[in-house]
Amino acid sequence: MIPEQRVFVERIRRGGKIEDATADTVIQAGDIVAVAGRRDVVTIWGMVLVMMMT
Repeated sequence: MIPEQRVFVERIRRGGKIEDATADTVIQAGDIVAVAGRRDVVTIWGMVLVMMMT
C-alpha cells in the first residue's frame, strides 16, 4: 500500500442494514463499504481489498 496514507471506513451495508464502522468491525464478503480518503489511496486500497476477498 502507500506508506503514511490513510483510508477511513465510515459505514458498512451488510444484509440490507447500514452500520457505522468501529475499530472492531470485520469486513466480510458481500459487504458494501463506504470509505473516505485521498482518491489515489482509496483506489489502491480498493484493488487490494478486492484481491483479498476473491
